[in-house]
Amino acid sequence: MGSYLNPGSDLFEMALRSQIFVDKSGLIEKTNHCVRTLQRYMCVSRPRRFGKTLAVDMLKVFFEKTDEDNSVYFRDKKIWDCGEFYRKQQGAYPVIYITFKDVKFDNWKDSLEAIRLVIRDEYMRHADILSWDGLDVVEKDYLDRMQKGTLSNVEYTRALLNLSRMLEKYHNKKIVVLIDEYDTPFIEA
Repeated sequence: MGSYLNPGSDLFEMALRSQIFVDKSGLIEKTNHCVRTLQRYMCVSRPRRFGKTLAVDMLKVFFEKTDEDNSVYFRDKKIWDCGEFYRKQQGAYPVIYITFKDVKFDNWKDSLEAIRLVIRDEYMRHADILSWDGLDVVEKDYLDRMQKGTLSNVEYTRALLNLSRMLEKYHNKKIVVLIDEYDTPFIEA
């Protein structure tokens, strides 16, 4: 596949089917620096309409451990030529993927409720842990109250930390956390 321009889709798999696509899989090599070193965080900032959401979705598709073989999306991309280390990273991690792109309310109360729903949806995306016997009673209670929407605002401040700990315990692997449009709620509210 040659170099193309993205037609405006922010979903990696859809953009691949387009006649217009730019291979940005070299970003995966840059993020793997975090895997190889003690660096734990990376912030990718670019101007508006620069393909950040598409890039984050590409990272999700690359790193996320799924039942499907997502390597098919990368075999003809730049990252596949970077060597065996990078190919082994494909599909190897549980991924927490949060986007606040739709949290566009003019008041903090509605924004907070939308954020709570975004986080709950991500918990539900990892529903396999809900019935896992390896969770302790506190974790099970937290998950139950997350599902019911009865957690306090204070408890929500630890939601991503708790989910990452539970997923790491469940999969016995480090977690990749991807957050997109983190500033949208603040800009809009």
